[in-house]
Amino acid sequence: MKRRVFTTRLGASLALPWIGSAARAAPHVIVGMVAPLTGGNAAEVGKQVVLGVETYFAEAQKSQAFPGLEVRLVVEDDEFKPEKTLAGARKLLAMKPAALISFATSNTQALIEAKLPQDSGVPLFPTRSGSQVIREPVNPYVFHVRAGYSTELTKLVAQMGDAIGMTKFAALYQNDAYGEKGLEALTAALSQRKLALVAKEPYERTSSDIQPALAKLLKADAQVIVMVAGQAAGSAFVKAYRAAGGHAQVVGISDLDPVKLVDAVGAENARGVGMTQVFPALTNQSIPVVREFRQAMQAAQQSASIASLAAFEGFLVAKTIGQGIKAVPRSSSGGVDGRALAETLSRLPRIDLGGYEVSFLNNRREGSLFTEIAILDSFGRARY
Repeated sequence: MKRRVFTTRLGASLALPWIGSAARAAPHVIVGMVAPLTGGNAAEVGKQVVLGVETYFAEAQKSQAFPGLEVRLVVEDDEFKPEKTLAGARKLLAMKPAALISFATSNTQALIEAKLPQDSGVPLFPTRSGSQVIREPVNPYVFHVRAGYSTELTKLVAQMGDAIGMTKFAALYQNDAYGEKGLEALTAALSQRKLALVAKEPYERTSSDIQPALAKLLKADAQVIVMVAGQAAGSAFVKAYRAAGGHAQVVGISDLDPVKLVDAVGAENARGVGMTQVFPALTNQSIPVVREFRQAMQAAQQSASIASLAAFEGFLVAKTIGQGIKAVPRSSSGGVDGRALAETLSRLPRIDLGGYEVSFLNNRREGSLFTEIAILDSFGRARY
C-alpha cells in the first residue's frame, strides 16, 4: 500500500508544509484518507475526491483559517480493495496524533464492521455513497455530509408520482446489499402511495451485464424505470434501452455522474434521463460554496475539475471537517482530539458551508437532506 502526503498540490508525493517553515513547530492535526489512487476505474473518482479535500485545506491554510494549528493531509492508496482499506485506516490511526479519517471509497462498510470508528473514537466521513448499509443503524462516529439513497428515492417517487402523476414504476437494481437496500427504499416510498413495482430486475455487480434485465424491463408496462445501479451498468442500460426503442422515463440515483453518462452514451441517448442529485448544480454560481469551489479549483490550476461532482463532494466534506476544527476546544497540547471533534459536530445546531447546510444535532448523522431531480437536455447538460 502506498502512502502519499499532500501539503501543496495533488500529484506531489512529498512537499513542504502548507503554512511554511516558520510554523513547523505548531500543533498539528492529521486529516487522513483511504482512497483508490491506483487500481482501475475507481482511481479516477478517488483522485478527484482527494483533490477536492486537498484543495479546501490548502486554501484554508493560506487564509490562516486555523490560527496556531497546522493541518496535514495523508492519503493511503487502497486500490479499491476492502482488505487494503482496513490496513490503510489502521496505519492512519497509528499515527501521532491519530488521523481524522475522510473516506473516499465505497468500502466504508469494512471499517464499520471492524468497529474502527467507535473503538478509536475517531470520526469517519464517508464520501461517494448514500447506501443505507453504512447508515443503519446510526453510528455516532460516522458522519454523512450527503443525503442517503432512501432520501433520494423518496424525493424521486414524490416528484414522478405526486407532481407528474406517474403510477407505474419498475426497477433495475444491483444484486447485492447496496441494490437491495435501494430497492427496499423505493418499495417503501411507493407503498406510502399505495403503489407497487410493476417489475424489478437485478444485474450482477461483478459483470454489470444488464441484457437479461433489459429484455424483461422492455416488456414491462412501466412509465418510470428507476436504476439503483453503478455508473457502468447504468450507462449500459440507458444505451441499450434507447437502442431497443424503450420509451419509459429512465431515472438513476446519485451514483450516476451526468458528465460520465453523456460521455458513455452520447448526448442524444442521454437526453431526458433523470437523476437524483445530492449537491447543488456546479453551474449555479449564485450559491456561495459553488463559487468558492470553482475559484479554488481555478487558483489551483485544476480547471478541468470544476465540473467534477466527486471533487466538489471532497471539498464539502473537507469544509465540514474544517468547520469542526474551528469550533472544537483545543487539547492541552494545542491540537485537536478526534473524539472531541465528533462531540463538537454533534452539538452544533447548523453548519452553513455556504448555501449548503449540514447538521448532526441530536445524534443525527445524515447531515443533509438536499436532493434535487436533474434532467439531461439535448446538449447533455443537467437541468435542475
